[in-house]
Amino acid sequence: MPITIQPDSSRKIQIKFKPKTPGQKQAELEILSNADPDSILKIPITARKELIDFVSNTTTIDLGYLCPNERKDTSIIITNTGTIGAGFRIAGSSLISSKQSSIELLQNQSLPIEINFIGQASEGVINEQITISDTLCNVEKKVEIKGEVSLPKLEIGDISISTLVGSSKDGVLKIKNTGKREVIINQIKGIVSPFTTNVQLPIKLSVGEEKEIAITYSPTDSQRAEITLEIIAEPCNMQKSVKVTGMPFTASAMLKTIEVEGYPGDEVKVPIVLEKEENLQLARVSAIDVEMEFNPTLLYPKSLPVDVINDTLAKVKIEDLPLNKDEGETLGEVVFVVGLGNAEECDLRLSNAVTKGGQAEITLRNGHFRLLGVCREGGARLVNPYAKVGIVNIVPNPADESVTIEVLLTENGRTELLLYNTIGEVMMELIKESKATRGLRTTNINTNRLPTGQYILQLRTPTYIESRIVRIIR
Repeated sequence: MPITIQPDSSRKIQIKFKPKTPGQKQAELEILSNADPDSILKIPITARKELIDFVSNTTTIDLGYLCPNERKDTSIIITNTGTIGAGFRIAGSSLISSKQSSIELLQNQSLPIEINFIGQASEGVINEQITISDTLCNVEKKVEIKGEVSLPKLEIGDISISTLVGSSKDGVLKIKNTGKREVIINQIKGIVSPFTTNVQLPIKLSVGEEKEIAITYSPTDSQRAEITLEIIAEPCNMQKSVKVTGMPFTASAMLKTIEVEGYPGDEVKVPIVLEKEENLQLARVSAIDVEMEFNPTLLYPKSLPVDVINDTLAKVKIEDLPLNKDEGETLGEVVFVVGLGNAEECDLRLSNAVTKGGQAEITLRNGHFRLLGVCREGGARLVNPYAKVGIVNIVPNPADESVTIEVLLTENGRTELLLYNTIGEVMMELIKESKATRGLRTTNINTNRLPTGQYILQLRTPTYIESRIVRIIR
């Protein structure tokens, strides 16, 4: 557009420099006028465009998972990518701060900037940012600060362990990580008697992982036990409580026999009855062994090996009495043959009960046997008029090669004189007659074929049973 300049006056002309790219630029301004002689005036123009720019080494910082109010320091690196030195401002937010609010950077200079996350009280997502701008052109760039405040989470259920007093049983404490981050269990507090554990610490649980801890309960009495375990874990100094309850129980039962009676020569059955059963199945008791003591001149078992202690005491062992019966039912029985013994009655005493498969307290109640048909004329008498009846003599005893046995029979009828080993096997039949007559009988036996040991010589008549010990020694 034309302009007019009066003599001795001047005019300003505004020239705009708007290059598209940075760097040195040159141009020429040409002024056309009616001046004489210079109607064309050329003015060279030189200018330079500078670039103000910067970059950070990241556009996003991930703080990961944090605990409530947990502080975390991180950093970014700012680089001046412009063509000249410049100043920069660093602005945070309510939860983000920086020790350097402004910096000066030369061209291509880099500088690390410390960023501080001051902590968030509640659980939730962290979504903050750092704003970086230059002081000349106010060009802004943002760095996103992300993360999440999340407490670790463990799923642990209370457990109850029930076992027999005097035994031990393991309970399983299941621990599952239901949170969003790995959990490390460093301590388990509160384990006291009667509880123990052999767990190896630390225990690492990845997200979703479940592990089991064995807690052993060993009650020594019938008192209920309860403890509170404190599970201490990281991160966040996590503490979790769980109750462990011990429920002891006792297993018990009574074995008893009854009152029985019989005439000489009778067979009598002595039952063993289960009563007052409690928790035997829980204690895994499957069977019971028990011994029965009696007078061997009054009673002699038909099928069980006998341990004769003296002429008034012997015992048998009844094994594997099953416990698959109801209370009050008979578990087993011993069949005896009644003899004309050295007494009118005797106790049937149970002893040495031993449970199998588990532990239980077994109480015992004895029975009693009474001999019937005793002649009381002139006073009770249990044997016939001879001064000595039964096995009169065993010579020698102990023996080596041979033994002479004298037997005095006081009645006619079926008579047996048998030699048994200690497990009830018949080794010799010395007398076996269906119609033996009264009187003194002498029998010689050759013992050369008998191994060294103890044997039982048993005499049986219709009304009398007697057992004696014979020993073979070489």
